[in-house]
Amino acid sequence: MLEQDVLTTDLYPRRQDEGGTPPDAATMEPAPEPDFRTVEDECSWLISPEGLTDWTLELSYTAYVESSGGMSVTARAEEELAAAEQRLASELAGAEVSAGKSTWGDASTALYSPGSGGEPPAYAVVMRKKGAVSELVLRPEERGEGMTQADFEIEADPALTAIDQELHHLLPDR
Repeated sequence: MLEQDVLTTDLYPRRQDEGGTPPDAATMEPAPEPDFRTVEDECSWLISPEGLTDWTLELSYTAYVESSGGMSVTARAEEELAAAEQRLASELAGAEVSAGKSTWGDASTALYSPGSGGEPPAYAVVMRKKGAVSELVLRPEERGEGMTQADFEIEADPALTAIDQELHHLLPDR
């Protein structure tokens, strides 16, 4: 449901997956992580920045809502953030890694791959806000020649800012 609020920007979104209600670990047997109540989801959208070319936007998140173990939800989210950074760095060949904008959550990392060998460029951001970790990946549908990291950041910023604000209101301070 988070994605519905986030993608009401000027990106002209068209959902590519089936959607549905995000799974809540409180309703799952067995729980995916027994020491944590989680809510997670992923979705894929076709967006058209300025109504021109199509890009794929993939959004996923895991929110650690409650902890029944010895680790806090924030500490668990920090572990997930580090694992996601490593995974994305290996998935995006030749990615340049940099700190995300300070307005993107409590911590964020941006990864930019200029593309090569017929692969289009890609831009990914993994962000932690309180006990949640979000991943956003942008890729142009076509080759994306001449696109820079700044071009991607301009398109990612509204969605990431909205995610930050939404999670700030949805998640408890822990």
